[in-house]
Amino acid sequence: MHNSIIFILLLFSFDLLIQSSAKDKSNRFSFDLFHRDSKISPLYNRSITPSKLLEKAVLDSRTRVNLFKDFTHNNRKDFISEVTPNEAGSYLMKLSLGSPKVEVLASISTGSDLVWVQCETCEKCFGKEEPRYKPTSSSTYNKISFYAAYCGALEHRHIGEGGVCDYSYLYQDGTHTSGVLSTDNFHMKSTVDEEELTIPVVFGCSNLINGQYARGVQGMIGLGSGELSLIFQLKSHIQNRFSYCLLPSTAETSSKLVLGHEAMISGDEVVSTSLRLDKLSTLYFVSLDGVTVENKERKSPPSPVDIVIDSGTTMTFLHSSIYDDLVEHVKDVIDINPVDSPPGRIFNLCYKQQSTEINFPDITFHFGGGADVRLKPENIFEEYRDMHCLMIDRNDQLSIFGNVAQVNFQVEFDYEEMKVSFARADCANQS
Repeated sequence: MHNSIIFILLLFSFDLLIQSSAKDKSNRFSFDLFHRDSKISPLYNRSITPSKLLEKAVLDSRTRVNLFKDFTHNNRKDFISEVTPNEAGSYLMKLSLGSPKVEVLASISTGSDLVWVQCETCEKCFGKEEPRYKPTSSSTYNKISFYAAYCGALEHRHIGEGGVCDYSYLYQDGTHTSGVLSTDNFHMKSTVDEEELTIPVVFGCSNLINGQYARGVQGMIGLGSGELSLIFQLKSHIQNRFSYCLLPSTAETSSKLVLGHEAMISGDEVVSTSLRLDKLSTLYFVSLDGVTVENKERKSPPSPVDIVIDSGTTMTFLHSSIYDDLVEHVKDVIDINPVDSPPGRIFNLCYKQQSTEINFPDITFHFGGGADVRLKPENIFEEYRDMHCLMIDRNDQLSIFGNVAQVNFQVEFDYEEMKVSFARADCANQS
């Protein structure tokens, strides 16, 4: 009981420290993001062709939407809303934690909440040759009590040695990661004046990862709406908002994740729609009223469709009440014969590359509240082998606005006003 009281007091002090660290600071704190398949990524493999990488990303997207469906339709917390354990998320970031600081490469996801890092004590982990975070070497490391509120946010938890919070996070295929819920300093540097901010963050110190994973990646950074996510923990400091500006996988510069006041986007072209948080899945939902292909008649479902805004899913998925007419309108605008049967059924609609330029249409997504987001062909089609293929697929269980659709948009999540905002941008030139 004595240890439990100490842990609870420690967590109370931890919350006060976050508030104290945030006082009188309004600098812009940002992280460089890079697509896992880009040339600047530590995971880049020059031996894999772009078509193979795209094929793999599409298959991962289908796996991911199935994971999300288990949350939203079966009301189950048995599985975390994340990519399968043998792959990294679409975008990666580097961060420093501990005292002294250790740099960690982690994948990010707006579709999950827990922040976790594989620790030096991990007996069964991926990338054994990679340097790992060593909690015993950090003077600011502490374990979280089983009785603390953060531990209560975990579905699968039990009392560990000394009354600490041991956790297990399960995936759809039965693999999982487990360890001790902990806290240590995370270090962020201001991009305005180079000042560094050090904040204690609750995270999972994983000592078992059952399942292979991408070599070099050492953890996950959850940016979802759950109370264990990095965003929720830092919300008092970052003025309840964050934004990102994503580049395609072919880019040779980094994308940006911005936290705090300067994550706010403004201008005449900014459009905003109401944000709905799903407590069970930690997903970000908005309402989709319909889509328009060029100057074709707007196609609207019988009632608005809930759609997830997700940075970790490559493709966009739409309900058949929208998707089927969208495909027919795309065919009408392009007005050439598509490939009869795309190889492997990886894609549903493809066009052969040809000497004359293909007239690819813009597609406008009409989100709730009059937020019209106009997608260019780069957000809609990708090159695959000798074809151009549609990066939108049908799914009647769950709609997702994927990261290809979000390329070269600033996307802001505002917890204060509960809205998501979009503005087209040149993400390569974001400072």
